Amino acid sequence: MIESRSPIHWLALMVVVVSLAATAASARTAVEFGDLSKNSQGEANAVANPDWIIGFSFTVNQDIDVTHLGFSDYGKDGLLSPHDVGIFRKDGNTWLTDVQAQVGSGDALEGNFRFTSLVTSVKLLTGVQYRISATSGLDKYTWNPLDFNPDPAINFGGAASLFSPALTSPTFADAAVVGLFGPNFKFRSTDDTPPLNPVPEPSSLAALGMGITGLLSAWRRRK
Repeated sequence: MIESRSPIHWLALMVVVVSLAATAASARTAVEFGDLSKNSQGEANAVANPDWIIGFSFTVNQDIDVTHLGFSDYGKDGLLSPHDVGIFRKDGNTWLTDVQAQVGSGDALEGNFRFTSLVTSVKLLTGVQYRISATSGLDKYTWNPLDFNPDPAINFGGAASLFSPALTSPTFADAAVVGLFGPNFKFRSTDDTPPLNPVPEPSSLAALGMGITGLLSAWRRRK
């Protein structure tokens, strides 16, 4: 026979779920921009070019924890091929972390990108030079995007690329080109890391309240 749980048990479980949702929602996106099909001059500007490593170089002006890596979805209708996405230190091209963005629309779409969460977040340090890179695969990517807007914590360094079918640090850099997108990441900084008991957004609180009311009513009927 299944053990009957008290409302307190289910209430505690609901609080944990809402807290996790509030924590996930706090991650910030490194770079954002407008329509992928146009560049900063308003021209059509996208290409599919397999067997290249594409990305960009950057530094951070405060220590951050990278929580997600992602790849741009040109049509916002799912990726045509998997993409290995990783972050490297520029000095020594040291690998730090990577994930694989999956084919299709399974990974969450946020803006122009589909993001995959890291099993363990990775800390990036102030003043150190980094590169984010991805395998280009079959999907279109762009550069010099319209309405380019990096997060204030990110100091953007320019495009980086390399001819290679396997993920590595792209060693060819072009500071005059904004791109290549390609890859992106989400992060939390020390300043905005959620507290141990984060305050949920109003919609989450409303859902929690409705759940509590339902649990209490069901419990009373069973007593």
